[in-house]
Amino acid sequence: RFISTFDRLLFNHLVVVHYRFHYISRKGAESKTWHETALQQKQKESPEIEISQFLIKMSAASNLVVVLKKLFSEYIDKTPQKLKIIDSFLLYVMLTGIIQFAYCCLVGTFPFNSFLSGFISCVGTFVLGVCLRIQTNPRNRTEFKGISPERAFADFIFANVVLHLVVMNFIG
Repeated sequence: RFISTFDRLLFNHLVVVHYRFHYISRKGAESKTWHETALQQKQKESPEIEISQFLIKMSAASNLVVVLKKLFSEYIDKTPQKLKIIDSFLLYVMLTGIIQFAYCCLVGTFPFNSFLSGFISCVGTFVLGVCLRIQTNPRNRTEFKGISPERAFADFIFANVVLHLVVMNFIG
């Protein structure tokens, strides 16, 4: 009932605004204005249609919740502990980059080199972390036959050292 009332209020408001700015019709003895006809047409629609549309939206939302719960439970059950640790590190790096970008948007970029180097550091570390996750995933053993997890971690550390040397040089 609340949805249909809200829809009617919103529709009435839009019709009035639309009528004021776009439609000025002549009033005759037998003719009705555009907004009166539209209001009568909207009132003729049954509330069952609005309820069914609401239920369809709710079922889609509940399906999304079910899918996300299943995804999370399978992630918890089937992902090795090492990959979960890498994923938590990737989440931390991504949140750090988002916070830096939000700070830049809200406050400004006075020392622009500092912001840029910090953000590049986050993005580069995230990309290198994703590469580490892909190389150490047991399901990808066939694609990375010659690379052991220890070698992948050593490559990750070396690439991070090079990345952060460039970032420190960029800061000045």
